[in-house]
Amino acid sequence: MSTLALTMPSSAIDQDWRRVLRWGLICGGVLVALCLVGMPVELDRREIIERYLSLGYVSILLIPIVIGRIAATQVVLEGFESRKQGLFDLVTGLLVGIFGGTCLTLLIVALDSWNLRDPLVNWSPKLFRFLTYENGIGFGAMAWIVTCGLLGMVGAASHVVPAMVRRVSTTVVLSLLGLSVLEGAVDDLSEGFGLDWLTDLLYAKKGGLTLTSTFVAGAVIAVVAVLTSGRVKALTTSYREKEGAERQKASMILFVVVAVLCIVLPMFLGKIMNELLANVGLFLLLALGLNIVVGLAGLLDLGYVAFFAVGGYTTAVLTSPNSPFFSPELHFGFALVFVVIFAIIIGLVIGAPVIRMRGDYLAIVTLGFGEIIRLLFMSDWLGPYFGGAQGITNIPGVDL
Repeated sequence: MSTLALTMPSSAIDQDWRRVLRWGLICGGVLVALCLVGMPVELDRREIIERYLSLGYVSILLIPIVIGRIAATQVVLEGFESRKQGLFDLVTGLLVGIFGGTCLTLLIVALDSWNLRDPLVNWSPKLFRFLTYENGIGFGAMAWIVTCGLLGMVGAASHVVPAMVRRVSTTVVLSLLGLSVLEGAVDDLSEGFGLDWLTDLLYAKKGGLTLTSTFVAGAVIAVVAVLTSGRVKALTTSYREKEGAERQKASMILFVVVAVLCIVLPMFLGKIMNELLANVGLFLLLALGLNIVVGLAGLLDLGYVAFFAVGGYTTAVLTSPNSPFFSPELHFGFALVFVVIFAIIIGLVIGAPVIRMRGDYLAIVTLGFGEIIRLLFMSDWLGPYFGGAQGITNIPGVDL
């Protein structure tokens, strides 16, 4: 008999028990640690599916799925033929999940038997009620062992089912989770587009998706995922393969579309989404500017954010009626010209003395410059000019 034949499992129960036990203990350890830091109990206040599932339980239920998938991952050695994944891997995931659920059961028993609240602040009756579903130790223990076992099998099944099924199911689960967690943003979007009825259908009054909307939205997402499967990747690949004039034309079309969306969408989006996108845009600008200095010029500038502060305070002084010392209340368009000029001047003032510095020396100097700017703007010394720790308020928005 060859060595290869000896390494192949003869049946689904012919497991590498040391590996199974190791991953099972890892699963159980992660579950117990997660509970003892208090995350599930705190997240339990956020409903995912009304009356049936909260974010706290989701944080626990994801663990056996992920670790079950990892445990069932086949290690293929060079020169050895890989086996076909199937029932053997499902049993691996099942056993890993059962071990993890058993660890949670032991935690439930310990919570009921000992009071360790002094060293472990989250060791509380609230955690006990959460883990037992307020139905006693027996029910909680059986529920977690069975649930974790099944979820471990689900994680392992991701290696067995067709790629299309895996992709669609993952898309549905993550999309439904996103719909529930981002309820405020979805409600804001719906209000902006006049689709208030949509949020009324999706969400319960106390928060979270309704059971009916979960199934309906899941079915719609699954259909969309099937219909669009591979098309996004094909478009991306097609764009990357373009060269020369075709690439420039495609880039210009993409730029125009994004620019139009950036101008039109804020008119329909609500306050939450507009504020979110504005912050995203600000930090995108910061990242693009930092890429010029660090990425293209190769200068390790750790105080680059100071120029961000200079631009922000200059804009506030020139546009806000609450500027404490000088308040011309310029329009944003006019103020922007002066902001750019002033930032250039500050850059020259700071850059001239350190023009010959490179590497760590430049990093130290620019880091110090960034900290100096922060302290100056927030100091009481310059408070009469820049508002000190209170800053400058009532800065008008950009009026196009």
